Amino acid sequence: MWRVRYGYFATKNRYFFCYKLSTMKSIFQSISQGHYPTACGEFAISRVRDLQVGYDSGEADQKARLPRSSYMVTFYFENGAVITVRGSGTEPKLKYYAELSGSFADKEQVDATLSATLAALIHDLLKPEANDLKLPRD
Repeated sequence: MWRVRYGYFATKNRYFFCYKLSTMKSIFQSISQGHYPTACGEFAISRVRDLQVGYDSGEADQKARLPRSSYMVTFYFENGAVITVRGSGTEPKLKYYAELSGSFADKEQVDATLSATLAALIHDLLKPEANDLKLPRD
């Protein structure tokens, strides 16, 4: 059965409005102030890929294999979650893409872990209140 073979994949993708380019720049500069974070809240980060500077801590030479890009950082967490944060090139948005997989038997736990990991990253790195980031209206 495909559920056993492939498992369960949870995703949470959304964005904040970020109307000031200086705020966007400040957020991404604070993420990589000479060193990258090793955790968000209680969740340890095992790897970071920053395409703006061409860095990937998961590669032996620490060089990203993907082409360089404007603001785009991917965090790989020890719990298996992967969260990419990037600035939109055409809109005043700070976007995020979060994913985590597991078994269908653990679906609720996978969803809860992804939600908690994403909340920690948003709180610790994006700081919506301090940076005046606004969620879209649902």
